[in-house]
Amino acid sequence: MNRYAVLVAIAIVLAAAMHSDSSADPWPHRKPGLWQMTMTMQGSPMGPMTSKYCIDAKTEAVLMQMGQSTANKMCSTETVHVAGSTGTVDAVCRFGKTTSTSHTTVTFLGDSAYRSETHSHLDPPSKFMKGDRIMTNDARWVGPCPAGMKPGDIDTADGMRMHMNLKPN
Repeated sequence: MNRYAVLVAIAIVLAAAMHSDSSADPWPHRKPGLWQMTMTMQGSPMGPMTSKYCIDAKTEAVLMQMGQSTANKMCSTETVHVAGSTGTVDAVCRFGKTTSTSHTTVTFLGDSAYRSETHSHLDPPSKFMKGDRIMTNDARWVGPCPAGMKPGDIDTADGMRMHMNLKPN
């Protein structure tokens, strides 16, 4: 799986995790601008991956919608609990022949930082992930998006710029 696919998958999974079926959205929202995110996957030979991405309110709303749509299609179970600045998501999702059972905790520090930690178990393991994994994401707002970077753009650690093709459902 290439880095772009991993980053987009992470963005969608986090957006799904930060969505609740209730009409009153209980999750804190991220401050618009440039965010730096470092993803670490326990046991991964790739090591931590750091990226920067630009968001605005519209981009975040579309990510939320895409994340929930993806969760509705792939997950048979999704339980969301939010209390103040911390939320948990327990999900059972199917990716091809593999079932992923996961528990995610997301903790927000205001609108300018968050940390998520996902414990997942794959059955059967895939060729990309073996058995149990812990993935952490540490993200923080670093300022306004720089000139030439628009909402939906992602700069990867290896210097590539990608754009998430975000279209509302």
